[in-house]
Amino acid sequence: MTIDVTREAPTDVIAGAYLRVSQDPSRGGRSIGGQWSDAQRVARGLGWSLEYRYEDTGSASIFGRRRGVERGDWTALLEDVRRGRIGGVILAELSRGTRDLGVYAELAEAASEKGVLIAAGGRVFDLRDSSDFMMAAIEIVFADGEARRISKRVQRGVRASVLEGRPPQGRTPFGYTRPPRPVGERVKQEPHPRHRHVWNATARYVLLGGSIANAARYWQRVAPVRDNGRPARWNASQVRKALLNPAVLGLRVYNGEVQGPGTWPPITTPDLYYRVYDLLTSPGRRAVESAEPTTLLSGTARCGTCGVGLYRRNDGGRAYYRCQAGHAMRQMEWLDGLASDLAVLCLAATIRDAVEGTLGDEERVADADLEAAHAAVEEARTALKELLEALPSMRLKPADAAAMVAGYRAAVESAEKHVGELASQQRRSHDVTTARLRRAVSAFGDVSAFVGASMTSTFEEVASELWDAADLRTRRKWCREVLLVETVKATRPKSLDGIRLEPRQGWEWLGDFQPWWRQSDWPTPA
Repeated sequence: MTIDVTREAPTDVIAGAYLRVSQDPSRGGRSIGGQWSDAQRVARGLGWSLEYRYEDTGSASIFGRRRGVERGDWTALLEDVRRGRIGGVILAELSRGTRDLGVYAELAEAASEKGVLIAAGGRVFDLRDSSDFMMAAIEIVFADGEARRISKRVQRGVRASVLEGRPPQGRTPFGYTRPPRPVGERVKQEPHPRHRHVWNATARYVLLGGSIANAARYWQRVAPVRDNGRPARWNASQVRKALLNPAVLGLRVYNGEVQGPGTWPPITTPDLYYRVYDLLTSPGRRAVESAEPTTLLSGTARCGTCGVGLYRRNDGGRAYYRCQAGHAMRQMEWLDGLASDLAVLCLAATIRDAVEGTLGDEERVADADLEAAHAAVEEARTALKELLEALPSMRLKPADAAAMVAGYRAAVESAEKHVGELASQQRRSHDVTTARLRRAVSAFGDVSAFVGASMTSTFEEVASELWDAADLRTRRKWCREVLLVETVKATRPKSLDGIRLEPRQGWEWLGDFQPWWRQSDWPTPA
């Protein structure tokens, strides 16, 4: 790089070089190493002392700023200019620093105020000089305009690709392959002869309770190479993303929303895909479950500030539940004890409800009622089938489509459950032993009053025995099903302040089974 100095530039300048490359796959821009070598030559030619190096990767245009691209070293450079730490800035060209007029204005204001010189594109700019200020601004205007023209061309191409349902640019979805294409022809996407079966087998494996981590190890064995020929490094997160990709249904997605059918065939059925989607996106599921859990509430307890799960952290020899942002921190042993107490009471209430359901008076089930229940099942199944057939033509986000499928499937399950209950009730109404037991209990009066008044302690004892005999995985699953645990930061890790610990079905469901901290004669612990 040659420097055209139109005026004498000072030599006693402490300078910093700003180096940047864009996140483009072609890496067509100048490399960081090349920019640094040029900056050193420029500094030597000007007699400047190059003591600071600023380096970023990302877009410098207004569109990058709108996308939330953060350039930490550019911010640090502006701060050093404002504080007068450097007297010169070296750039390969002005657009390497920014293509955004708003950002340029910040640099120009700070450089003008502190008298900082900018060496870029073969010349030195002193932005206190009106001519230099205008020349620099013109370069930024041209760079900004070029960025906007490129953006429009890209957007037109993307819109056309989306409307025509063509495969998007980038990595081929797992389960598909893109055959070589002659120059000038568009990309085609076809089902992979082996990987499509791997996707379906993995989906069924996960629905049966299989671990995604195990599935990732399986993929590493059967699909060690991606479609582009590069080695694959499968992990649980990548497998989960591949299972949730709507492209396997032959759908074109843009900005997270399904735009319509694609030009490639599906490799699975809507029913299988949405069942997997519903399972993997359910709030109570952890992506990877450890083989042997060591904590009761990790992932179940949530931070009341940011909503993320709390996990174990050790501090000073003690174990705590803590969110990653540090909003909540509670002593693990203490919170586990509170949750265990409430979980046992929820178990006792469940046993009570089961006993009441067994001993309560039952009406005979008419055959017509059972036939109507069977008809409701068939109607719900037909509605689900019609929805699954219509989904590919509906432009829905995957989450919305999965919610619809889950709702229809829940209706089927509810109808099937109702049939089972009616059939079971019809069988029990003829059972001699149950009938005798109902008549015997009726001597005590109302069944629910008998259970509540005379058997409360018995239910708690049975629940405590079951809880003590259960392993940690079973306890964790029960806590996820019945408890709502949220906490925020408190001055004391054992304080009840800021803790939301309650049954998901509400306190009224527990009835007489209330924890000690809800009883008025118990003081709040220190």
